[in-house]
Amino acid sequence: MISYITRYTNLSSKRFLLHPKPQKNELLSSWLVRIALAHHTMPWSFMNMHFPEYQNIVFSRDVDIWAPESFVDKLAWKSGFSSEDIFTMTLRSYEGYLLERVRLNGPNFFISPIIPRKRRNLGYGQKYCPFCLQEDPAYFRKEWRLSFYTVCLEHKIHLLDRCQNCGLPVTAYKFKREQGFVQCYGCGWNLSKEGNLTIASDEELARVSRLMKILEKGYVLIGGKPVYSIAFFQGLHQIIKIVKHFGLAEPDNIDGILGKAENIIFNLQTEMKKLLLQHRICPSHLTQDMEYIPFYFWQVEITM
Repeated sequence: MISYITRYTNLSSKRFLLHPKPQKNELLSSWLVRIALAHHTMPWSFMNMHFPEYQNIVFSRDVDIWAPESFVDKLAWKSGFSSEDIFTMTLRSYEGYLLERVRLNGPNFFISPIIPRKRRNLGYGQKYCPFCLQEDPAYFRKEWRLSFYTVCLEHKIHLLDRCQNCGLPVTAYKFKREQGFVQCYGCGWNLSKEGNLTIASDEELARVSRLMKILEKGYVLIGGKPVYSIAFFQGLHQIIKIVKHFGLAEPDNIDGILGKAENIIFNLQTEMKKLLLQHRICPSHLTQDMEYIPFYFWQVEITM
């Protein structure tokens, strides 16, 4: 029986009684919910009792981005896992690889927002694979919050970003019955049910795999020259804006947009010349509104 607690006992100085092991690539929010459920306590109540200094804050923000150092260190002390292990579960661990800084307020390119409001998420940024949620233990992966991670590489299907029954976004820390966070808090639908799924194409699977390898390795070869992953994704984001603005792919087809942008960035010199001739694109569009311009962008612009 999972307990709803309204009068909180201050457990700030107590360690966790149970210590579920973080799973491979698990999101911090997912792990926090699993810890609370292991103690038969609702996640919101559990966090308020163990972290009274952050009362009603932990899940009212995007904890996978927000988690300050003091919170991470206290989690490490309570759980027995290292601060480094816990920080790795946050989206801020992508800093220096995906983007320079992950911000709590404001957009972070390639990180999908969940928009927590009034104890539920309003944004559809938490994707999931029903087959993965059938595993024991069920948990949410960190890469599922990446906007370009649209398919499950293991099960070869498109990821879902909402309840298949009622359409509400996923809110892992909010649920009604004993099924826990694999159910929709609105209608009780089990998110691990297969439902209406679509098979991912080989091209989509290969693209996501390539982008993840770039993110993990920290660099990629473009034109035979190494480019840091942070500069690559910064450039990819810029090209995606160009693709969207000039209608070079279907506006609602994220995989089509990614495919077009990826083709351009890996063939930047020739593809930009084509765009200049065919779509009334100026060289300045390549660097417009960019705070930091990658060197490989400058090379293209100079030689056009």
